[in-house]
Amino acid sequence: MRDGVLLIDELESALHVSVLDSVLEMLKWATEKYNVQVFASTHSLEAVDSVLKAFPEAGNILVAYRLERTESNILAKRFPHDLLRTLRFDMGGELR
Repeated sequence: MRDGVLLIDELESALHVSVLDSVLEMLKWATEKYNVQVFASTHSLEAVDSVLKAFPEAGNILVAYRLERTESNILAKRFPHDLLRTLRFDMGGELR
């Protein structure tokens, strides 16, 4: 739906790792064409990498959150695109 929101739980579900890059390129095209905001979850490092490849110059339009459980709370850590990209590709960070 134009100007809508798309929710995707487990982005990589039912997709082979070999098609993630092309699927995310198509998703990027569709979101730009129809002005759709996407909220996606994943436990897949390959999916995170594919998202970063599909949006190499995302600036502030791509943000990741990592949920971490403590003894008394669940904390959400925010990773803007540039930090996420640096952590993942330059430092080899594990962000799942």
